[in-house]
Amino acid sequence: MPPRRPASSQNNQANDDIPPPPEALAPMRQSSSTRGSSFDDFKKLGPPYFSGTLDPTEVEAWIMKIEKFFDVIDCSEEQKTSYAAFMLDKKADHWWRMTKRLLEGQGPIIWSQFREAFYKKNFPDNVRRQKSDSCPIGVSTDLCPAGAP
Repeated sequence: MPPRRPASSQNNQANDDIPPPPEALAPMRQSSSTRGSSFDDFKKLGPPYFSGTLDPTEVEAWIMKIEKFFDVIDCSEEQKTSYAAFMLDKKADHWWRMTKRLLEGQGPIIWSQFREAFYKKNFPDNVRRQKSDSCPIGVSTDLCPAGAP
C-alpha cells in the first residue's frame, strides 16, 4: 500500500480546488448588477422609441423626454448613450450604427456626443438657428418651442 500523506496536506490541496466564498465575489457581482438594474429602471419608466422624423419639434421632444428619464436613474454618461441608442428604431437605428462606428475611434461615446450627432442628423442647423432667433433673449432654446414669437 502506498504511503499516506498527512491529513493537513490533503486538506490544503482540497482547499486549493474550492472557489472563494460568495462574499469575496460580491463587489464584482454588485457592480455588474448595478449596471443591469439601472437599465432595468430605465426600461420600467417606459422611454419612447424614436424611428426618425422630419419634424424637428418631435426630434427635440424625444431628446427632452429621454433626458427626463436620465434625471431619475443613476447611470453614467456612456450608459446614457447606450440606453438612448437602445430606443432607436428603424432608420434612426441604422443611422446610429453607422455614426457609432465613426465616433468609437475617438474613445467611449458619451451622452453629449450622442446628442450633438443626433441633433446634427435630425435637427438641421437652419431650423435650430431659426428657433434660437425666435426665442426671447435670455430664454434657453430648449425651453422655447420652434416657431415661438
